[in-house]
Amino acid sequence: QPRQVRIQAFQAAQKKKEDQAKELLKKKEREKEEAAKMAAQVAVNGRIASSMKKYWAALSNGEGDVSEVRRFRRKPELGLLVSSTEDIKKISPYNWRNMGCSGLTEQELRCLLVRLGEPGMPGQADEFKKMIIARLGTKSPTDAQVLAMCSPPGAAKAPPPPPPPPG
Repeated sequence: QPRQVRIQAFQAAQKKKEDQAKELLKKKEREKEEAAKMAAQVAVNGRIASSMKKYWAALSNGEGDVSEVRRFRRKPELGLLVSSTEDIKKISPYNWRNMGCSGLTEQELRCLLVRLGEPGMPGQADEFKKMIIARLGTKSPTDAQVLAMCSPPGAAKAPPPPPPPPG
């Protein structure tokens, strides 16, 4: 091959190497950003789940708003929030396949995600967990939304202030 062709081939190879290095750097930056977003999501979900633990236990004991207690008992997905790890392991693969996200609030989904992320969860739970992740998406909630999700559903609705005294 002529010298000029060899030089062009060498330069093209150098440029290709540089482009690959730039792409690798960009990819690592994207991965770092995604990891930071995921860590933030996990922290938010953990905060919501820990603040709601007593509420779920109260609902499972029949305490609280009657319609909420009935809803809690009717949805097997919500039962996971208060079930022991041994009880969760006993759930059949058929019942795992039948679990879904429809009718669950974002608050409930985030609490379920934390619960299913705990050690000792069965492999059958992975599909349900993926479904929850897909439903929640990648967008992080705002601070106001997180604050609202950290309190039980009925607590956000405060009674109206009393009317001013006459006179």
